[in-house]
Amino acid sequence: MAELLRTAREYGYPPREFVSERLGASIPTVDRWIKEAKKRNHLPRDWATARSEETDR
Repeated sequence: MAELLRTAREYGYPPREFVSERLGASIPTVDRWIKEAKKRNHLPRDWATARSEETDR
């Protein structure tokens, strides 16, 4: 899921909607997944504003 968010951002798609459509999940579910990905350090806390090089950890 974190990789899909990065891919969406790289290509200029709205990340939450992109993941929602790709995985068949609602936006609130995607938001929960994002929160959990941050908690598990799969995404930086500022993933939406960080440069892509910074998120490629």
